Amino acid sequence: MSIGLAAAIPEAEQQIQDFVNRADKALYMAKAAGKNRVVTVEEGE
Repeated sequence: MSIGLAAAIPEAEQQIQDFVNRADKALYMAKAAGKNRVVTVEEGE
């Protein structure tokens, strides 16, 4: 199982799609790293 996780403190000007895109990026990074990986992406990455 590969898991992508994004973490952020929400602010009014942030778009939900930006948050989803970061989580999606983390998921694909986890998949690229191999099986059974968890990757986190914090705000600004």
